[in-house]
Amino acid sequence: MNNSENSLNIAQDIDCGHGRIEERECFVTDKIDWLGELKFLGMRSIVCISATRTIGDSVTNEKRYYISSLPAEAKKLIKQPVNIGV
Repeated sequence: MNNSENSLNIAQDIDCGHGRIEERECFVTDKIDWLGELKFLGMRSIVCISATRTIGDSVTNEKRYYISSLPAEAKKLIKQPVNIGV
């Protein structure tokens, strides 16, 4: 889903296996000019992966943030966040 009002590309994913359920939501934008001199060479997007993991009665929430040289395509980034990098 694209949210043109605030330039976010959003995707959701659910992964089940080995007694756990992990729900992930990916928020990514390529609107990074506001970083000015802080922008890294080759940087194309900023990514946030929000994850909720349930194992039995235990629930954990985690947010991971990345800078990326990849385009702002949440559907692709949510599947392989370890490949995100500059």
